[in-house]
Amino acid sequence: MMLWDTLAGAPRDEAIRYGELSLSYAELDERSGRVAAWLTARGVAPGARVALLLDRSAAGIVAIYGVLKAGAAYVPLDPTVPPERNARILADCGAAALISAEGLRRRAAPLVRRAALEQVLMLAPGGVADLPPPAPPVRVDPESAAYVLYTSGSTGGPKGVVLSHRAALAFVDWAVRTFELRPGDRVSGLSPLQFDLSTLEIFAALAGGATVCVAPGGATAFPTTLVDFLERERVSLWYSVPGVLARLLDGGLQGRDVSALRAVLFAGEVFPPAALRRLVDALPQARFANLYGPTETNVCAWYPLLEPPEDDLPIGGTASGALLRVERPDGQPAGVEEPGELLVAGPSLLSAYLGAPEASARAFAERDGRRYYRTGDRVRLDARGRLRFMGRLDAMLKIDGWRVQPEEIEATLAGHPGVREALVRLGRGDGTQQEARLEALVVVTDPPPAASELIRHCARRLPRYMLPSRLEFVEALPRGPRGKLER
Repeated sequence: MMLWDTLAGAPRDEAIRYGELSLSYAELDERSGRVAAWLTARGVAPGARVALLLDRSAAGIVAIYGVLKAGAAYVPLDPTVPPERNARILADCGAAALISAEGLRRRAAPLVRRAALEQVLMLAPGGVADLPPPAPPVRVDPESAAYVLYTSGSTGGPKGVVLSHRAALAFVDWAVRTFELRPGDRVSGLSPLQFDLSTLEIFAALAGGATVCVAPGGATAFPTTLVDFLERERVSLWYSVPGVLARLLDGGLQGRDVSALRAVLFAGEVFPPAALRRLVDALPQARFANLYGPTETNVCAWYPLLEPPEDDLPIGGTASGALLRVERPDGQPAGVEEPGELLVAGPSLLSAYLGAPEASARAFAERDGRRYYRTGDRVRLDARGRLRFMGRLDAMLKIDGWRVQPEEIEATLAGHPGVREALVRLGRGDGTQQEARLEALVVVTDPPPAASELIRHCARRLPRYMLPSRLEFVEALPRGPRGKLER
């Protein structure tokens, strides 16, 4: 089975709602088939990669299914990040084509020039009527790549996580069953296409016959806009990072009709218990669940809330058919309440890191004849058999759900001629994930560059969520007795 096989709604049922635009399942099937025919006619072969420079939108979902029907894998790019970063991803993935939109032409143009791309499709606001008639979808092996999601890398640049159709479907099938997605459900579409939460919002929603209600651009930053969206679209299943959910509390939930909301799912970072308790109290009719999993595994553990939390939530037990192993540094299984690294095996794992065999080899371990992914997350199994997250074994951070490797920011800072070396860490604050910010300690040359120049240097190369909010010039970076950097 392929991901595009899972469209479960009746032809006339609403598949996508985006503002005033509504697409039925038949229209989604027809439009995505035209995109697939365009790609095939221009020589995009099965197994190729197609980059998408598209906002969260109906067009984005049409393009995704079009790429999959052509037998290719989609590589979503973030339209808001500097062109230099997207150009780097385009070069790394070897894209055979780029799909964008007329409204993003100015952002797409420099990428097309740098990558010397010949096959470029600019989707018009009115749809795809000028594209070739739909062609039958191309069948590929279920182990073929369905999409490549780029995350922050520890070696100074983004790295591509390759997920197959089989891996994606393991999560999709689990989500549809577990959260009882069905026709009539209306699922929030809040995540950018390059964020792995979008796989539930798109594939699981449509596999359940539900409607994807795509939130307007910028909605996640404004509490009132979020509550308006929740009420207006009669959202029944919400999925987002905790930081976005917490904003609902400031948007005036009281007095709004949000009675359609039956399930609230969150993932990507720790949800502070106090804020979560307030939200549970504000939405008594909804079922809440904490979903856990890095991009490399999608959701591999989950914990359903049975009552308002008193302390940090567990990440729970297995999801998507995963096998979970807590391992001591010596490679032996950890005991109850004993901290260790979480390893994950099962059908939802990544295939590899694109073009990075050494990184792929380091990411996996074989235990009892099974291939496990090393998450780098430190966990413990409590006395009730629930996994609890205890932080990272490396320097990786989470900012608003986005994975941030400090080494990538440090390498960018060190690329400025006025910087000798840099160290990036989580800024001091009140400890809540939603207010987490990055700070950088920088050893500079004489005369030193202006702090504003260093921020501009980073802004030309990194996404906004990876920009340090504070720079401190220091004579030397903090190091331990053995010379190791102390973050």
